[in-house]
Amino acid sequence: MQFLGKIFLSTFAVLISAWLLPGVRVEDFLSAFLVAISLAILNAIVKPILIILTIPVTIISLGLFLLVINAFIIYLLIVWLQALK
Repeated sequence: MQFLGKIFLSTFAVLISAWLLPGVRVEDFLSAFLVAISLAILNAIVKPILIILTIPVTIISLGLFLLVINAFIIYLLIVWLQALK
């Protein structure tokens, strides 16, 4: 049940981001829900692998490299959703 709550919270975050940012467009609630699920899948599978592989760079940059990893996860999400379209 807690997982669904996090997914719905992410869905509303996607909708609010689309409302606030001029370059972001979301068609409907279902599209935002699919984006939230896709982001959860990437965060659960790809992000831990990337964090483990980049531990030295993360330590040297005092954790700032995690921002690069998050940006890369969002880039992968965009590429993945464009392929599904």
